Amino acid sequence: ETKAAEGVSEGDVVQRLQIEQYKTQMLRNLNMFVSRERLVVHEFASFLDDKKLHTCFKNVARPGAVVKEAKIMRDLRNMDANGVGKSKEYGFVAFTKHEHALMALRNLNNNPNIFVFKRRPIITFSIRK
Repeated sequence: ETKAAEGVSEGDVVQRLQIEQYKTQMLRNLNMFVSRERLVVHEFASFLDDKKLHTCFKNVARPGAVVKEAKIMRDLRNMDANGVGKSKEYGFVAFTKHEHALMALRNLNNNPNIFVFKRRPIITFSIRK
């Protein structure tokens, strides 16, 4: 019931809760930690590729921000005619500095105007080993 929750679909709320439950479960393992520079991005358009994802995140971070990695996870068992796997609609973006990752997260998370109308990206800090 916050301003950020206005216009968020019921399915989106359920998915956000599932992601939070998964992260809580992963963090029970003492070998896992929350990355300060790496973000996980859920719910973006399936037509997006690594280069467009990289550009999108670089544009919303501070000037001079360096994106080390922008990778969309793909289903390699389900290829298209060009030999590219179908997008699993989640991926990872890594920055060199925490401040840049935090700026990108604040600007893009739950923003309905970024990727596709009625699909708000779910962006959180990644859990790593």
